[in-house]
Amino acid sequence: MRTKALNQLAGVVCAAQAKDRTPMGIAMAIESAGMMQTPETAAEQRSKVIGEIAELLAARIPDGSRTDDWETVTGFVEELRGMAARGLGLFIGCRTALCARGEWTSKASERGWEKQGDVWLCPQCAANAADRADFLAKLALEQAPAVGEVGQGLRVVAVEESRASRAIAHFSGQPDLESTETHGPDKVTFTIRPRTVEEWNWWVAKLAVPVDTITHRGNGVATARGTWSGATVHLLVRDMPTGGAR
Repeated sequence: MRTKALNQLAGVVCAAQAKDRTPMGIAMAIESAGMMQTPETAAEQRSKVIGEIAELLAARIPDGSRTDDWETVTGFVEELRGMAARGLGLFIGCRTALCARGEWTSKASERGWEKQGDVWLCPQCAANAADRADFLAKLALEQAPAVGEVGQGLRVVAVEESRASRAIAHFSGQPDLESTETHGPDKVTFTIRPRTVEEWNWWVAKLAVPVDTITHRGNGVATARGTWSGATVHLLVRDMPTGGAR
């Protein structure tokens, strides 16, 4: 039973010696190869990780589907590890539109996940959401097209965060922001309801809104256009405060 493990260990040591490694270097090579764990410990950790991911998948796969597609789950775990190794900010999210099931919402809340906009963030991601870099590792869990097709229900992608997404994340905390709508990676519409002239002026200043783009449509409704960090932002204003626009 241990012959294979001993042969693997011997191979690691020989390879390290061929590179004139010191005793510490050889020990580090053995540790890097994951051979300082007993097979039982390694199997236990692997089972725990796969179990957690399988539970996550089970919350998204339609009832009656199989969730023990270990090849899919294992590949998914390795993708996440690869993303972390590349230093990408790990962003695990699931759009509310895909999380309508109360079971998922309940589990997310129990585990300390936070809802930001239309995305659920795990605790680590929520803590770093404010200062994450231009690249995010995005996990998209999409419902499988048919029962049993677990593999096709999972996508893991690392993409550049769009300018529109960054604008939404930046302005999402404003109390007068009513809703958002994206029109591509660089365009977004903010529907706002400023309660005071000061709030309206804040938006005008932040988005560098040219006065000639402000159009009144009656009944307190107005539109305007500005830019933020390379994104084109359209404003749809409801209940424009008196004196808020010229």
